[in-house]
Amino acid sequence: MKKNNYGLLGNKRRQLIRKANEAKMEGLSEKKTDLEMRAKYLTSLRRTLADSERQLDSQSVFISYSKRSCGLYFKDAKEIAERFDFQVVTGFDRQKGENVLSEVIRTISSASVFLGILTPDYQIKSINDNDGMKTAPSVWLIEEKGMALALGKPFRLLVHESVHQDFWLRTTPGVLHTRFTDENFKEKTEEAIEALAIRYDELFLKELETPDFSQD
Repeated sequence: MKKNNYGLLGNKRRQLIRKANEAKMEGLSEKKTDLEMRAKYLTSLRRTLADSERQLDSQSVFISYSKRSCGLYFKDAKEIAERFDFQVVTGFDRQKGENVLSEVIRTISSASVFLGILTPDYQIKSINDNDGMKTAPSVWLIEEKGMALALGKPFRLLVHESVHQDFWLRTTPGVLHTRFTDENFKEKTEEAIEALAIRYDELFLKELETPDFSQD
């Protein structure tokens, strides 16, 4: 019964978040505030329920991004992720002096889900490509994407329309990526993060269904 309630609360919360976003677009500030308060209340109920059960690590999302080309995108993505009750972690959270590679792997491993935002850091042209100039993301984004794939993390990529497809399509199933433009980034990010929230809930419920023999 508790696992069913957890899923139902999650579905209702996502509906309220969508309606609050619609109210914001329509300029209905009072309606937006009311819907956000309702969503926060459902979040508190889910946390209470989760605290009484065995659960996955805290609901967190590792956002992979480039400081050089993704600053404003990251700010919007972080805000949207937090509305879906995700704690946001990044590869820039490490302490000075720590081994960069091992710390990034540890952070991705401890996160619940992974979101990569591939934005243009370089201009490139393939030798055998007649499509003209394309762009490439930061090298670190490719490294972090590979780590997340190897760790089997629930996964989504947001890919700027100018980024060459070889940087994502050859290694990532098409259903796990979304192309975006400057104009529709927030909309596409909301879709991606909602998909990750749904996947997190599925894993949470699966965990609850798994017998715990550690106390026997």
